[in-house]
Amino acid sequence: MWNTELKEVKGDTKVKGVILINNKTGETTEVDVDGVFVQVG
Repeated sequence: MWNTELKEVKGDTKVKGVILINNKTGETTEVDVDGVFVQVG
C-alpha cells in the first residue's frame, strides 16, 4: 500500500478493523481485520 498510513485500530477487547488514510488524497478507508502486525525500524 503506497502513500497509506494507519490512522486508527478499531475494536474493544480485540482488533476488529483498521482505518487507513491516503497521504496524497486524504481519503480514509475502513478495513475489517483480525489482527495487526506492528513493525518498528
